[in-house]
Amino acid sequence: DRIAYYRITWYGFTRTDTLFLWHLGIGGSTWINEGVKVDTADTTQYLALNFVSKKTTTGYEYPPGVEDKLNYEYGSNAYEDEGALSMLYEIKPGDYALARKNVGGGREYNFINYRSISLWVWDRTSSHPTLIVRFGKDSLNFYEYRQRITGEGWQSVKIPLDSLVRFKGETYSQDYRSNGRYGVRGNPSLFEVEFFWIGIANDSTARISGELWVNELRLTDPIRTSAHAGNVTLALNVSDLFQTTVTGNFEQINFARSATDLSQYQSSRLNLNSTLNLHRLFPSSWGLSLPLNFSHNFTTRLPKFIPGLDVPVTSPEERRKLTSTSRSTAYSVAFSKTGSSNLLGKWFLDPWRLNYGARYDFSYVPGQSRDSTASESYGVRYSYRPTGEFMLGSRRYRYLPSSYSLSYNYNVSSTFSDVLGTRTRRTDKAGNLSASINYDPILGMLSFGYSVSRRGDYRYGELLKTSLDSLLGFESQFRENLTASLNLGQIWFLHPSLSYRHGYSEDRKPENALSGFDVRDLNEDLSVGFTLNLESGLVLSKVGGLRDKSKDTSLATAGPLHTILYGMDRLSRIWRSVRLNYSFTRTSNYYAATGRADLMYRLGLSIDPKVTVTDTQRSLWRESHSYDLSTSINVGGLNLSPRGSYSRDLRDDQTQRILTQTWRFPDVSLTMRPAPFASNFKFIASSDLSLSYSDERSKTTYPLWRPTFGDTVEPRTLRTTRTINVSPRFTLKNGTNITLTYTYT
Repeated sequence: DRIAYYRITWYGFTRTDTLFLWHLGIGGSTWINEGVKVDTADTTQYLALNFVSKKTTTGYEYPPGVEDKLNYEYGSNAYEDEGALSMLYEIKPGDYALARKNVGGGREYNFINYRSISLWVWDRTSSHPTLIVRFGKDSLNFYEYRQRITGEGWQSVKIPLDSLVRFKGETYSQDYRSNGRYGVRGNPSLFEVEFFWIGIANDSTARISGELWVNELRLTDPIRTSAHAGNVTLALNVSDLFQTTVTGNFEQINFARSATDLSQYQSSRLNLNSTLNLHRLFPSSWGLSLPLNFSHNFTTRLPKFIPGLDVPVTSPEERRKLTSTSRSTAYSVAFSKTGSSNLLGKWFLDPWRLNYGARYDFSYVPGQSRDSTASESYGVRYSYRPTGEFMLGSRRYRYLPSSYSLSYNYNVSSTFSDVLGTRTRRTDKAGNLSASINYDPILGMLSFGYSVSRRGDYRYGELLKTSLDSLLGFESQFRENLTASLNLGQIWFLHPSLSYRHGYSEDRKPENALSGFDVRDLNEDLSVGFTLNLESGLVLSKVGGLRDKSKDTSLATAGPLHTILYGMDRLSRIWRSVRLNYSFTRTSNYYAATGRADLMYRLGLSIDPKVTVTDTQRSLWRESHSYDLSTSINVGGLNLSPRGSYSRDLRDDQTQRILTQTWRFPDVSLTMRPAPFASNFKFIASSDLSLSYSDERSKTTYPLWRPTFGDTVEPRTLRTTRTINVSPRFTLKNGTNITLTYTYT
C-alpha cells in the first residue's frame, strides 16, 4: 500500500533493438490471507495465495463454459486474461486455513432471490482437501458449507441456500455448530452479505499439502416463479338515493414490480364506501341535505420470511401467526337546509349545519404491536351572508357584514397501544370554538376580515377552575387572524392598492399547567403590501395633447416646445405604465411566555408582546423590506422590460443580529417577435427571441458586532451574481414547438 514507483529492466541483448511497452498491469489476488486458524503456533503449516491464468501459468485451462463468455482484448486477437485463485497449503489433521474477501465494499448484498452459490475448484495435487465456503455479515454471523474435493480437473461445487437456511432454523446462537456439511454461527441472513471466506480443511488423519484452484464464484439458479396482482372495483348507484363503491386489490409474494424488485409480502386490501342520501326521500322544495356515509377498510399483510430471519414462512400455523391486519370503520351524518323563502327561515334555519361522525381503527403486527383507536365528533355551525347593500352615486356600499359564522366541534377519542408488551391507554377530549366575520363597507374598494378560534382541553378537571373553562375546556390553543385591503382604483393617473394580513397563535400545554409552569408559545406572522401603478402613457398623452396639432406636419419650424410635446405624445403609445411594489413581512416567535400577548402585538402593530418570556434562547424575530420598480416599453414586436429591486432582511435570534441587503440592477429583459432571420425559413410559422441580463449584489453584516482584542475585522459577506439568458422559440408549420435555452451565471 506504499508503492510509489516502478522500475523495468531489460537485459540479455545481442544487438540494438526497440521495445514497445503496450500494457502494464498488476497481477495477483484481491483475497486477504487469514492463515491457519487453529494451531497458529505451528509454523510448518501455511496458506499462500496467488493468481493463475493462461498468461501466467503453464497448464492452466478455462473452467467449462467460461471461454465462451470472454471478450477479445482491444487491439489484439487474444482473449482477455481470465484467472483463478491459487491456494498453496500445508495443513495438519484437524486444522484449517481461510482467505477472506469483502464483496460489498461497505454495502450489503442480498442473495434472497437466488437458490444456490456455485464455483469451480481444481485439486492440482490430488491431496483431496475439504473445501470451506463461508459467507455472511461478519466473522460472528456467517453460513458455512464444506465438501471433500475428489476427481481430476475442474470440479463443480453447488451450495444450496435453502438447505443452509433450514439448518439454521428459527433459533440461533453465537456458538458455531455444524453437521459436517452445513454450518452456521450467530444469526446470518441472506439479506445481509458483506464477506466471503474460501478455505481448506484437513479432515483426514495425515498431514496434507498441495495446491487448489478456485474460480467463478457466483450466484446461480435465480428464482423464477409466477406471481399475480390484481385490482377490482364495483360501483352501484340507485337513483342518487344510494351509492356504494367496493374496491379490492391483492399482490402475491414474488410479484415482480420491476426486473429486480420482487415483492416480499403477500397483501390484500378491501375498501367499502357507501352513501345513503336520506333527503332524497323528501320533496326537493324543502331544500334538505341529509347524507349518511359509511366506510370500511380491511388490510392483511403476510411476510415471505420470518421477521428478523431469512427463514421462509411455510406452515399454515406460521402464516396465521405472522399475518398483520388492520381495519377501520367510520360513520358520519350531516344535516343542513337551504332555500327558505321567508326571512325567519333564512336567518334561523338555513345557516345551521349539524354533523356527527364516529370511527374505529385497529392494527395488529405480530410480535410487535397492537393498537386501537375509537373516536367520536360532534359539530354545529352557523354561517350567514346578509344582503344589506345600497347605492350612493356609482358605488355600492354595505351596512351589514358580508358574512359571519360561528362553529363548535367536540371530539373525544380513546387509544390503546401495546408495543412489545408495554401497554398504554389515552383518552382525549377537546372542543374547538371558532368565529369569523367579513365586512366590505365599500364593495370592490375596502374590505376587512377577522377570525378567532379557541381549542379547549377537557381531560384535566383540576384545570377547569372557571365556569368558562368548565363549558369550553382548558384553553390549549388560541388563534387570531386579521386581514384588510384597500383598492382606490384610478385616481387621476395613479392606481394605488394596499393589503394587510396578520396571524397570531399561541400554544399552551395542559401538562405544564398541572405542574405549576403555566406558559405558552407565541407566534405572529405579518405581511403588508403596497402597489402603485403610474399610468405613464396617460400622463404623457395629456401633456403632449397641449400642443397645436396643426403644426405636426412642419416640426422643423414648429419650435422646440412643440417638438418636445409631440415626442411625449408619441412616447405615450409605447410606454404605458410604471409599477412600484413595496412589501413588509415580519415573523416573531416567543417561547414559554407567562401570559397572553398585548392586543397591539396580536394585531401586528407592535413587536413587543409585553409579557415575560422565560425561554429567551429559542425566541427570535425577523423582518424584511422589499422594493421593486418595473416598467415596459413596446415598439411593434419589440418589448423591453427594465426592472430594479432592493431588499433588506434583518434577523434577531437573541444572540446576534444578521442584516442582509440585496440590490438587483440592472435587470432587463428583451423580447422580439418574430426572431431575427426566422422569416427567411418558410417552414417556420412563428417565432420569438428572449434575452435577459441581471446583476445582483448581496451584502451580509452583523449590526451588533463590536471589535474585540483578538477580532478587529468586522465580519461581512459580499456576493455578486450576474445572469445572462438567451432563449429562442420556434413553432413550425406542422405544429412542432422548439425551444432552446442558454443560461450563463
